[in-house]
Amino acid sequence: MDNHVNDDEDDKLVADEQVLVNEEEKSEDVAHELTKNISARAEKSRTFPFWRLPALTRSRVTKFMKPLDIILLTMTSTPFKRFMKSYKLSGMDLLFLLRNVLTKSRFVLHTDDNNFGISLRFPNSPSLKFVFPKQWKTFGEWKNVNGEPMQIEKWTENAVIFGGDLDYPQKFKFMEQLAKHLVDIIHVDKHLLSASENKNFNLFDCFIWNFVPKFHQIHLGDLRFSYHVTPEQLRFLLNVVNCDHMLLNLSVEENVVEGLQLKSKSLEVSRFGDWLTMEYIIESECEEISGQIEKVQPAETVKLVKEWRAGEKLTNIKMLDLHLSANQSLALKIIDKFNGVKKLTETEKQILENGEMKGKFPSGEVRKIRRATDGKIAVLSVNRDLVKMKVLENGGVLKDF
Repeated sequence: MDNHVNDDEDDKLVADEQVLVNEEEKSEDVAHELTKNISARAEKSRTFPFWRLPALTRSRVTKFMKPLDIILLTMTSTPFKRFMKSYKLSGMDLLFLLRNVLTKSRFVLHTDDNNFGISLRFPNSPSLKFVFPKQWKTFGEWKNVNGEPMQIEKWTENAVIFGGDLDYPQKFKFMEQLAKHLVDIIHVDKHLLSASENKNFNLFDCFIWNFVPKFHQIHLGDLRFSYHVTPEQLRFLLNVVNCDHMLLNLSVEENVVEGLQLKSKSLEVSRFGDWLTMEYIIESECEEISGQIEKVQPAETVKLVKEWRAGEKLTNIKMLDLHLSANQSLALKIIDKFNGVKKLTETEKQILENGEMKGKFPSGEVRKIRRATDGKIAVLSVNRDLVKMKVLENGGVLKDF
């Protein structure tokens, strides 16, 4: 009997001890939660001292902050990034710069000729640049960029350098995370890409093509050096990529490339454009095409004008500015025999020079052409190897044929 009583008392003591332990653990959990909440509030107050304001008022406060300060703050404060995802910055263009962003100089000692990055363009203020150099000796502050720790140094009022001796795969990995971070907190109006050839990486394997739904402009190569591409890469660029404006200084491994589709609103091709043919121009969906084309005979220029005049092809075209490889005077003699083609009178020239073509009236022999399907009027000029054509918005002034 005594043993049974003692066992009951022991069980009661154990139960009481367990209650105390549970209460103690609960107190610790509460204390931990309070500490965490206090830390979170402290972080908010430390990083952005306007948290007590209503959200809409807070968003108005950010209008008076520098965009770069806002972007850097979102890299150190998770609450602030969440806030900016709801009240995004607006009115910016995002440019992927795969060419020298900061060139070597006595002011920029630690960059190289292979640096690249992202630039944010504003309507009425200097651009912001986020630069990934090949080597950067001075390491900056660690920040969290879309979950990726990176070393960042504010280089100037409008430029940030990402530290570390990074190889190209790491650079592109960091660049992708930065791009994702920026579009989380910014309403991007336009996406742009500008690249010069770099043998250390393949542009067409880059994340950019999957990241950007539509480009406003793509610029590859420059006036001095072309960008070398394969026929497959050229077909991808022209047939698949959604882009309004293309400036292409390209050299293709093969002079004849099959299966190209010209679909951008505007296309500008440099003197390296051996791949561009008059047939591709005739079949294009572009509104504007300019550039140099090799091996174009007068008969091809005649065909271009004939197809436009018939109204079945080149229906979108508004402007052509073509430097051809041969004198096109013979083409004009044949075109003059078409119905709906006439020389401009002096009065008509003056009307255009003072109106729709002010400052852009062409030199050389000038003709007006009427399209058979809808009566649209185009002005054609031929000056040796230079052929230009502009479809007038208001062709009524040239209606007399």
